[in-house]
Formats: sequence, structure tokens, C-alpha cells
Amino acid sequence: MYVNRMMRQFRAVFGLFMVFFYLGTAIFLIFYADRWFTLDPAMVVIISVAFIIFGTYRAYQSYKEIKRLFFSKEVDDDTY
Repeated sequence: MYVNRMMRQFRAVFGLFMVFFYLGTAIFLIFYADRWFTLDPAMVVIISVAFIIFGTYRAYQSYKEIKRLFFSKEVDDDTY
């Protein structure tokens, strides 16, 4: 029971690190990719916007999961 909860907590925190990766990659592509790569500017904007949207979605999901796993008094083991 506790191992399962600990793995869920680990995955929630790992999800938070992935949020920083997605948003950081989007910022890198928008501001610095033209110095390192030769990419079409439209493609850079499309990929960056997709990463920002997905990073924001993951941030919301990670927030909900961390709030449920770390700050609630009781966690239902059947709910995932």
C-alpha cells in the first residue's frame, strides 16, 4: 500500500520536472533556436506553442496530483 503511494508521489514530482522541460524547450525554441539551428520560423512557432499548451496542461495535471497525494488526509488506493 505505501509502496504504491510512494510511486505515485514520485511520478507526480517527475511530472513537475517534465513541465519545466516542456516549457523550457518552448522558451529555448522561441528565443534561441535561430542561433543554433536553421529551422523555418513558422515551424518553430508551431512547435513552441504546442509545447507551451502541453506544458500548461501537464502543470495543471501535476498540480492536481500533487495536491491529492501530498496534501489530502486520505488517498483512495482504487483511484488513479
